[in-house]
Amino acid sequence: MEPRLQIEDMEYICKLMFENNKISTVYINASGDVEFEFSYPSSDDPFAQHKLELYSQLAGPQHPTQFPILRTTSFLGNFFAVRIELEELQLGTIIVGPSLYQEIRKETLDKLMNDYQLPHMHKQAITQYFEHAPVLNKMQLLHVSMMLYYLIYRKKLDVVEVLQLNHRLELAEDTIDNIDLDVSNRRQSNHYHHDPAVERSVFNSVRDGNREALFKSIAALPEEQLGVLSKKSHLRSRKNLSIIGIALATRAAIDGGLHSEVAFTLSDIYIQHIEELTDIKQLKNVELDAFLELTDRVKACKEQSYTKAVTICQHYIFNHLHEEISLQRLSELTNLHPSYLSQLFRREVGISLSEYIQRKRVEEAKVLLASSEFSLSDICARLNFYDQSYFSKIFKKYTNLTPKQYRNTKNLPST
Repeated sequence: MEPRLQIEDMEYICKLMFENNKISTVYINASGDVEFEFSYPSSDDPFAQHKLELYSQLAGPQHPTQFPILRTTSFLGNFFAVRIELEELQLGTIIVGPSLYQEIRKETLDKLMNDYQLPHMHKQAITQYFEHAPVLNKMQLLHVSMMLYYLIYRKKLDVVEVLQLNHRLELAEDTIDNIDLDVSNRRQSNHYHHDPAVERSVFNSVRDGNREALFKSIAALPEEQLGVLSKKSHLRSRKNLSIIGIALATRAAIDGGLHSEVAFTLSDIYIQHIEELTDIKQLKNVELDAFLELTDRVKACKEQSYTKAVTICQHYIFNHLHEEISLQRLSELTNLHPSYLSQLFRREVGISLSEYIQRKRVEEAKVLLASSEFSLSDICARLNFYDQSYFSKIFKKYTNLTPKQYRNTKNLPST
């Protein structure tokens, strides 16, 4: 770092960081006081106290100057800090943040407020706080932190090295004591885990879509050797085991050919249900049901084996059912001529692409009509039908019922 770097340079660099990346940037001097700050104006910062505590930690003399220090708060805000030192003289610290890895959805915000018992009266301020935070994935944030570091020290850093150094720093702050002693004690008390081969047979059964083999493999898995994942709660330990099991089974199902979005959605649903349970027997039943559901869906996929191009079309249609789906887009995805792709799809699936899309939209409409209180016009718009009368016509073509008649059979209001 060059000796001519002065406080005016710090202010200019911070201003550039804020204006270039739209991330709040603050400079804290060697005494721990905020010298200047560039951020969005806010009459009420809901996390002001937490931010001051974070600033105090990141600007502390115990932190190194050799790399940017990365932190993610409990409220999902990402920060990084670069401590500034000249000839072993501490000048201050630039702290940049918060940014987000993804936009905060309403459900996530509600859960955060519930988890940390945040007053509802602060919801608007919290919403505004998240709206002002730019969305940068982890790699983008790393590059921004390395750019700031280079502006100050004129030193090039390696991304992997920065990640490793931050990992070591956090590990030093939050270590698990006596790991080797715990391992030794378990061996001495003959406390062993299950045979990995038995576990593999469970997930191989899911991947193969083999329900019979799945039952046999699960029966061979010794409950008493599944491990302990919570020191204080047997229920919590068993929930954690179930969540891990479903996550692994989900990957096995995807390897077996199940559409990833279907697999992950099923996984989310079952894990969310498990979190609500308070009975071990119910928990085990739900876990088994999740494994069976994934296995049966893999089997169904294997019985409907299509070429790669047709499978790509089906997956794209599934993910984009609520959007306009064009033959041209499907042609680009499969690298096939539109007319050839249409012929191939009809030959393998038995119906045209347009009819397949219509059928899938009707299937989705049936789910929404039976399980939600969305109005017919809302469902029509969600599924990209250009008007309600056309939606009703297509729906009746495949079900012999109008949307209202179908909803009435499910005893839900036909708003």
